[in-house]
Amino acid sequence: MSKDPRPAALEILARIERLRRFRQTDPVSLPAGTDDRDIAERCVEVISEASRRLPAAFKASHPHIDWRGIADIGNVLPHGYDAIYEPILVDVIVHQIDTLEAAVATLLNDLDQE
Repeated sequence: MSKDPRPAALEILARIERLRRFRQTDPVSLPAGTDDRDIAERCVEVISEASRRLPAAFKASHPHIDWRGIADIGNVLPHGYDAIYEPILVDVIVHQIDTLEAAVATLLNDLDQE
């Protein structure tokens, strides 16, 4: 492994924690032009970028996670903001972050064991 994936993994976990706040309030409503929407989009964008810095072997060992989709949404957010469909963000926040969090926590645990 040429680069340490810890900073990227830690950033993913930090952004997941921030997104988790939406699940405690109203995760089904992120209207465009609101602070909540801006925060959610930025968190997802950072998660996307950080996911690209995780080892390929790690991602291959977690095929149940849509790594390509995570990377792709990071390309769409800064360039196609008017095309972001609110249910996509809600789906990430409500259904996908738990699985991603568990996988990234496993990666950090494995790295600590090395």
